[in-house]
Amino acid sequence: MIDRVVFVLGEAIVGMRRNLLLGFAATTTAAIALYVLASMAYIGRQAAIYVDVLQSQFEMTVNLKPGTDPAGISRTAKYLRTTPGVGSVVWVPAARRWEKDRKAHPELTEGYGFTDNIYPDALRVRLNDLSRSEAVASKAKRMSTVDAKNGVIYYADAQRTVARWIKVGRELSLFVGGFLLAVSAIVIWNSVSLTVASRATEVRIMRLVGASRIVIALPFVLEGVLQGVVAGAAAAGGLVATRHSVEGLLRERAVTFALAPVPLALTLFVLCGVGGGYGGLCSLAALRASLRARRNG
Repeated sequence: MIDRVVFVLGEAIVGMRRNLLLGFAATTTAAIALYVLASMAYIGRQAAIYVDVLQSQFEMTVNLKPGTDPAGISRTAKYLRTTPGVGSVVWVPAARRWEKDRKAHPELTEGYGFTDNIYPDALRVRLNDLSRSEAVASKAKRMSTVDAKNGVIYYADAQRTVARWIKVGRELSLFVGGFLLAVSAIVIWNSVSLTVASRATEVRIMRLVGASRIVIALPFVLEGVLQGVVAGAAAAGGLVATRHSVEGLLRERAVTFALAPVPLALTLFVLCGVGGGYGGLCSLAALRASLRARRNG
């Protein structure tokens, strides 16, 4: 059993050494693809943290009609909580809003006769999906308990801009990462196909001596798996190095902006697993196609 394992691993390493240039191209292309995808995932996580820090700018104030009773306030809040894109809804009494504003801007309220509360009761709506802000605002405006004139106040332009850029970033990362993965699949395919062609005689001999299909196929598949694992490890190292470099630049410029940590063990495990699985599948597909073409030829 051990002899078979050593043989299979040895054949995989020999196959990689025979096609160093193609193997290097396949590994580096897959590494870049995995690095781009992992970087975009990290940027998305960092953006989520950043948006959470600045979430006060992405809140929506829903002003209720004067005289709305507690039952109406509760009903409105419950209705908004069921709206897609809404994270939380908090009731803000009119007295609290007025007192807070008077303390924050005494020059605007004292000495000018503005002693009466000018605010209505309101609901502070916190969004968890900025792309749905307009739909949430439109739904709130149609409610009978909401002030028809100034019922909904929020940073519409800012929220639309942030949501648009988040969407563009995700789509761009998927496109670039997917394109690079497709390119790496083609390179791995060609590498395995050339390996199969260069070892056609050995494959025939192995068949003649009774080697099973699994024993014949495993070295080629393992070659792709090894390339994918190396690519995943390189991508994980590149992501960690990039994060440290950016953090150092921010520190040099005295920018107080905390970057999310990169869990090295988990990142290494995930990227190596994804890379190895992807490389193995590409190699298996190339092997099957090459052997089928040779049988038909």
